[in-house]
Amino acid sequence: MSPSPALPASRPARQWSFPPLLPPLHFGWAPPGPAAAAAAVAAATPPGRAAPWTALPVPLATRDAAAAADAASMTAGREAAFRAAAPPGYVTNYHRRVVGRGEQAWHRASAALTSTAALRLSWVAVTVVRAAAPAAATSAATATAAAATAATSTATAASTDYPPLLAPGDALVIAARPLPLPLWSVNVNRVLAVTAAPPPAPPSPPPSAAAAARGRGRGYSSDGERVALVWGTTPAHALRGEELVTLTRRMPGRGGGGGAGSGGGGAARRGMEGVAAAAAARGQGAPAAAAAPAEAAEVVFELVSYSRGHAVPARLGALAIRAMQRAYARGVADALTAATAAAGATGGG
Repeated sequence: MSPSPALPASRPARQWSFPPLLPPLHFGWAPPGPAAAAAAVAAATPPGRAAPWTALPVPLATRDAAAAADAASMTAGREAAFRAAAPPGYVTNYHRRVVGRGEQAWHRASAALTSTAALRLSWVAVTVVRAAAPAAATSAATATAAAATAATSTATAASTDYPPLLAPGDALVIAARPLPLPLWSVNVNRVLAVTAAPPPAPPSPPPSAAAAARGRGRGYSSDGERVALVWGTTPAHALRGEELVTLTRRMPGRGGGGGAGSGGGGAARRGMEGVAAAAAARGQGAPAAAAAPAEAAEVVFELVSYSRGHAVPARLGALAIRAMQRAYARGVADALTAATAAAGATGGG
């Protein structure tokens, strides 16, 4: 599991030095459809310019800040660290929550994020517009890419928990209707980086009781496994900034695995390891001993964004925009929690 290569970012486009009077709008009770989303993306990305501007003065600042916090094994104080790393003039929106526990909870939450299902709320619609292939690609390169795409599709089709991921360069059109009016604010974002966790192998017995106690049996995801998306705004957006949404799988009490509902995690982890070791000593099945640590792993959701107003209404209504951002972060966390709860209702995690 490794982060995808980031796309090169261009310098800020000079023609966008003056803020637009209004963000792109869509009139109607229904959100904009695929055709309208594709038209918005085409308007935001002129031909021959893959990156109209940089969303932040330092591209991928959100991912860099998260990597620094993870390297320091920070649990408490992560929000303060993200705020300290924000570019000057940008406001930080931060939300972190444990949305579930166990193997099935991880699968369900990952699927909800990578399919963008968790990003869709009652007042927010999300449409993905795939990046067009380069026109200058040779026939050999096209054939190789097609074969790789087919192999990836085959691999992910075997597990409904891992639908196809977004790719850097794809457009993420997020339309919001915060008021009960037939009016949507259409905001075009560009996916900057993706970190994907591959589908795990089917669970199998670990080779020893010691491995069972550590939860390292083949087929179980490693502690710290993650799925993450980073996207940045384009000129066709009410704001200017960047957002990082991450799901991380952590054993309770480990560094970086904090958040709501994680208190006492270290004692819980030691207790689960003791249960596994005792079960192995009594001669119970190794799969049952290995299941305890695997099912104790927390699924941690984290959202961080750096943004500032771009369109005139967003600049004048900064307080309302921040309230909407906080409400959206809570809504995504609620959607992921609901997905993991469905896993528990069906006998998973």
